[in-house]
Amino acid sequence: MWTPLILAIILLLWLPFYIWTEYRWKEQSYFWTKAVSSLLFLSVAVTAFLILKPAADYALWIIIALVLGLIGDLFLVYVANIKYFILGLVSFLLGQLCYGVLFLRYVGFSWIDVMLYIVVIALALFVYARSNLELGKMKKPVLAYLLIISFMFVMAISTIYKGGFSPLVTIMIAVGALLFLVSDIALAFIRFSKKPHRYLRAIDLSLYYTAQVTLALTVVAIA
Repeated sequence: MWTPLILAIILLLWLPFYIWTEYRWKEQSYFWTKAVSSLLFLSVAVTAFLILKPAADYALWIIIALVLGLIGDLFLVYVANIKYFILGLVSFLLGQLCYGVLFLRYVGFSWIDVMLYIVVIALALFVYARSNLELGKMKKPVLAYLLIISFMFVMAISTIYKGGFSPLVTIMIAVGALLFLVSDIALAFIRFSKKPHRYLRAIDLSLYYTAQVTLALTVVAIA
């Protein structure tokens, strides 16, 4: 049990150094510190699966989502390159789809989900309309991603009022999804704002890695 928890702690201790490298090092150098960070959250889920032997169906979906996140992370090192940004976006979209489908399979579907989904999409579009984001040719890919991450977020939050998981796992899923959503909002401002604030990258990375390791740790909590 302790191995995945120790790996999660190592990631959290490593994270400030990695974020520092993003500000100080060139892409070719912090590519490797990012890779280490992403491999750590993946290793949390993999070691939990191998050692604790939780529900295989749940663990494998989480691991697949984390692998897709790792791939997306490496593409987004070169976020200024539109080709790599799109590849990263597709990787994350598929990862979010895995999370959303997994939660849907465990807690089922209700009409409350539809209402909540509509509210989340409407709020996202309202924020976009009031922001200075310039999506340009990326409007359609970003909209597709918005639809999928909103689906994941709603399915995660729905575990609160549907049950299906223990209270601890439910809290971890909801918190992980919320952190993921907020980190993606920060990333949108980094990528598409004319003059993004310098501190946004640190916020985005802190929230993102905390989200991924929280979702990875649900494999431990569900065992």
